[in-house]
Amino acid sequence: MNTGRTKRLVPSVTLPVLLTFIPTDDKPYSAVQEMISELQYQLEGKIRVLKIEAAAHPAIVRSFGLQRLPAFILLLQGTELWRQEGMPNTSLLDLLPRNLLPA
Repeated sequence: MNTGRTKRLVPSVTLPVLLTFIPTDDKPYSAVQEMISELQYQLEGKIRVLKIEAAAHPAIVRSFGLQRLPAFILLLQGTELWRQEGMPNTSLLDLLPRNLLPA
């Protein structure tokens, strides 16, 4: 019986998730890894960043219909909010829509 006095184990706010699909080729891989590390640092506590190696998870890559790697997909509770395919020319943080980022 829940009397309203029980502690919440899961926070009521769900963080957006940024899926990062990375190639395993040497040169692009290291550049993408650096970009992801910076994003994780800058977005800590605001967005959860998950790395997915394309070669290890080809079915997941296909399920999102990705044409170019690296690719970045922002999800909130399973709904796609934004995507970027291919290496961006600018900081990925600058491309993420500000209205989709938690304050």
